[in-house]
Amino acid sequence: MAAAMSSSEPCIHATALSYSKDILQPLLRWNDTTSGKWTRRLIFPIMVCIIAPISIMEPASLVYILLIGYGFIGQAFPAIIGMFFWPRATKHGAFWGLFTGFIVTVIFSFLVPHPLGIHAGIWGLSINITVFIIVSLVTKPASGETIERFFPDMTEELFTENRNELSGAKLSKL
Repeated sequence: MAAAMSSSEPCIHATALSYSKDILQPLLRWNDTTSGKWTRRLIFPIMVCIIAPISIMEPASLVYILLIGYGFIGQAFPAIIGMFFWPRATKHGAFWGLFTGFIVTVIFSFLVPHPLGIHAGIWGLSINITVFIIVSLVTKPASGETIERFFPDMTEELFTENRNELSGAKLSKL
């Protein structure tokens, strides 16, 4: 039991922090203090609603508990990769990808366990990536100055492509 608690504790904390800072704070417009309080408040419900039932049903399933934790933590992967490697990524894409990935992971962890034998975190991640890309492409990207701070080598290329696409669209309407 001690091994299970020490191994799953970082997953629980990371999950609580991720969802309070990345979903609840922007959605409810909380400041950092309120978000920090909710991070601490989410740890107990995560343990009671996810960890406790699993450890009661399957006491020897440390691996299963950790897989569920990593399924939730993995939902941050597309936003992190997009933030560093894809200048077209938007905060709305990251938010809605994370949100839908979380919902799908919850559904496929507890209501419809692992369809087709594929772990719930993988299902959540596939929906997360799809939503992240689509929403990022249909929402307004960050300003040129913001992009230039993080992607100085790609700014001109990115905005030249956007200008060419816009001018091509205007010409086709004429």
